[in-house]
Amino acid sequence: GPDWARGVYSVLDELEDLAERTPSDEVARLLEYAHQRADRAINYIDDSDGWLSGICQRLSDMHIDVCERGDADPVKLARRLVKLELESELDGFHRAAHTHQASLGERGLVEYRRLITPEWETITPNTDLWSGNTFRIRQAMIGLALAGGDPDELIHVLSRDRMLPSDYLEVVEALVAAGRTDEAVDWARRGLAEVSHHQARSLRDYLAGLLRSRGDDQLAADLYWEEYKEEPGPNTYRRFLAENEGLESSAVLKDRALGWLRNQPVSEASAAWGDRHAVRLIAVLLYEGEIDEAWQVAVERGCSTSVWLDLARARERTHPEQAIGVYVDAAREEIAKVNRAGYQAAMKHLRRIEKLVGQDAGFVGIIGELR
Repeated sequence: GPDWARGVYSVLDELEDLAERTPSDEVARLLEYAHQRADRAINYIDDSDGWLSGICQRLSDMHIDVCERGDADPVKLARRLVKLELESELDGFHRAAHTHQASLGERGLVEYRRLITPEWETITPNTDLWSGNTFRIRQAMIGLALAGGDPDELIHVLSRDRMLPSDYLEVVEALVAAGRTDEAVDWARRGLAEVSHHQARSLRDYLAGLLRSRGDDQLAADLYWEEYKEEPGPNTYRRFLAENEGLESSAVLKDRALGWLRNQPVSEASAAWGDRHAVRLIAVLLYEGEIDEAWQVAVERGCSTSVWLDLARARERTHPEQAIGVYVDAAREEIAKVNRAGYQAAMKHLRRIEKLVGQDAGFVGIIGELR
């Protein structure tokens, strides 16, 4: 908890003072010991607030600095770092070959590779990337590839298994750093084709920036049109408009986006959401303030209770009678659950009805009907 963490941070302050005064290999070893103690503490403390992550990062930063200014033997340092990387659950020494590249030098990196390669060869391709040992060895190999500055080695390591969205981005960044921009664009497009929309935002944004740097503004903007079509909704609609600003008028862009969504065929309705294309269209129309059309789409194509409630709140001022009908139906649905949570939700709907009609005979009649 916080009290424990404050005590640890006071010790870290003393270690930092020592590291500033005496950047030696002995201090580096002391920091490694502190990291091992933090690693063992995982099993004994509640770290739901993330204190250990902060402690781990601070120890790692101090260790990198001390090693760069100190007198560690590169080969012996490599051996210690490999042990720390493979045996620690905390990530302070993940990719240590890369983070400690300046301290390891050529001799240290050769030793690091000698020790890690046999471990890498024991892993069967396409195993669980997140299992403790596999994850740590893979991170060590990624660190070596980054330290060597060879994008082909990085691609070899990452593509041996199913690539994660972050893997594609790392490959793209490495290729750009090596001046291989055309290949970077190809890898970014490949990544966008293979990962889900929700995981691809960083990769898409990076590719858009890369394309714009080459003067391909329209190609960059097209990425957000494809994103919108893949997952239409207020967020992707807003990004599409923003990223296309200056290429076409806002009116043309809005007509294009809304027209495409209006023309989507009726999709198979789910019990929870109804026609998913209709639900997405309603959300974008509400974002644009097209409340009447959104309501009409809901009437014609159906939607979930939560979407009806969004529509009711949007129409309270202009069409209170329609909003009241939605709230009554929603209250009846909650009451039918016959539990405390349902009754509480129903009361919220009834309070909105009361604000619209007041405590007159109409409201009393609604209460009586529901009762």
